[in-house]
Amino acid sequence: LCLQWVTQNADAHGQAKKNGPLLWCVIFAFIGFLYALIRLVTIEYTSSILVSAGVFKTTTYDDWVRKPLAPLIKIAFDTLLWLRGGHSPNSYTYKVYEDMTLQFLVWFGTCVAAFIALWIFTNLCKCCRRCFVFPNEMKWWGRLVISFDNLTYWIWFWTSFFWIGFNVYLAVIPATFHFNNVGMMSFMLICTTLNYALIIANSMRFSIMESVDANEIAFLSMDNIWRANQLFFMVGPIQGFSVLTGTKNFLSYLLYGQDIGGWSGGDLTQVSIAIVKYWTSMIILSSIACWIYLFTSHPTDVEYQSRRPGCIIFTFI
Repeated sequence: LCLQWVTQNADAHGQAKKNGPLLWCVIFAFIGFLYALIRLVTIEYTSSILVSAGVFKTTTYDDWVRKPLAPLIKIAFDTLLWLRGGHSPNSYTYKVYEDMTLQFLVWFGTCVAAFIALWIFTNLCKCCRRCFVFPNEMKWWGRLVISFDNLTYWIWFWTSFFWIGFNVYLAVIPATFHFNNVGMMSFMLICTTLNYALIIANSMRFSIMESVDANEIAFLSMDNIWRANQLFFMVGPIQGFSVLTGTKNFLSYLLYGQDIGGWSGGDLTQVSIAIVKYWTSMIILSSIACWIYLFTSHPTDVEYQSRRPGCIIFTFI
């Protein structure tokens, strides 16, 4: 469906056909966000992209942004330094911390400013909505984002392979990371807690709705959390198989005009079950092999402390 839509071969009618060009706006906005994110982590800069583009002068930016934020950044730096009990071998100097913090604040402020500009422009479109087709309420942008996600979610099927391969790499080869593990671990725990809170709240609401309809007691089991967590790793190979099969079928339709409305590769359910069985078996056996290799390779204390977290995380997966 995504390939048909991109190549203008999709059979769209009515409002769906009108929304086609608007989806490209969402795609370009997403590409712009990725570019800004990559620029944030790869380029050392302390000014906005608007300064680089010549929209604002450097002096204007310093007067409006850098000087007002400098005292707040200094207070945050002194507070963190006091909490850590002074400088450590991996501590940053204040200049590095100021530039790093300013980079993030400028990036975040630019994203917020872009969202506010979109909100203002969308509301202004209510005055001339008869002249051209453009969203005049923010909810329409939300629906376009959902449509964009439905068309492009398969692009990220490789992330499950990456995280499994990355943890296998950490379990086999000692690695050194230059960041504060306490801060990173706290951030991950907060994200995990919020994720589980969303899953539990959604599951309880669904269970309560069912209990009201069936006059039963609401019950929440750990299966809800397990399925939501493991589904990410289990569907990776299925999505990869779907990408290859879908691309093959689309090329057959585009080049030879073949009908691709049905499935001609046997029982799709059995194929999917077989893929999941082989994939999960490989994960389990690889986890056992990582632990065996950890203890049989006679690592030093430093190597053991470096490789053990990878084995633990891979076991949880």
